[in-house]
Amino acid sequence: MQEPCLVLTGPSRAVVLIDPLTIEVHLKVKGPTELEDKTLCFFANDIKDRSPFHSCLLHQTWTSKFSTLEFILGHITSSVEATMYVRVVDGSWPDGFHGQFAVCRSTSLNHNKIVLLSFGDDKVPVSSDGVIELSRRVVSAEVNSRLIVSVKAWQDDNIVEARVEFSANKSGRSFGVLDIGSCKIDVTIAWSLISVVPEHRAWSQ
Repeated sequence: MQEPCLVLTGPSRAVVLIDPLTIEVHLKVKGPTELEDKTLCFFANDIKDRSPFHSCLLHQTWTSKFSTLEFILGHITSSVEATMYVRVVDGSWPDGFHGQFAVCRSTSLNHNKIVLLSFGDDKVPVSSDGVIELSRRVVSAEVNSRLIVSVKAWQDDNIVEARVEFSANKSGRSFGVLDIGSCKIDVTIAWSLISVVPEHRAWSQ
């Protein structure tokens, strides 16, 4: 059976849960051309916070004509925002190896693992200066918790894994290193507080 979970490519900032929070889903089955794409499900619904004083998982299930979608939102109280950057500083990714970058949180939530990037055996998405282009780079973490950033490389039965731990902070940056064979990867996390006040944008005339 194939992995049923969808890998999100966002959000680019932490989502603040203030009622009502509207989640919009539009999934398509790709056709030969964009005009021939078929809608699998399309709806918008509210996520309501019924447990505001402790971290918990909020579940919603939506059924449409062609599919049933389960949505799980991790509600993390007293949280900070962690923005991650990874960069190859020595060596190169092992040829022909699949790869996955992920992060886990030392919280009371059971569903900890968040995939930041998953790729096949073709080539790791890396820029000319060694920066690996993550599909997702922002997660939330409880204050005084720990974040575990991990990387896994595999080819058939040959599996190599590495991980590095960080203590959550309200500001500043943390640094660590992941070693996958001859490939050395620097990990940088930028910490920031999460604002519940929307940003005000100045309109130019």
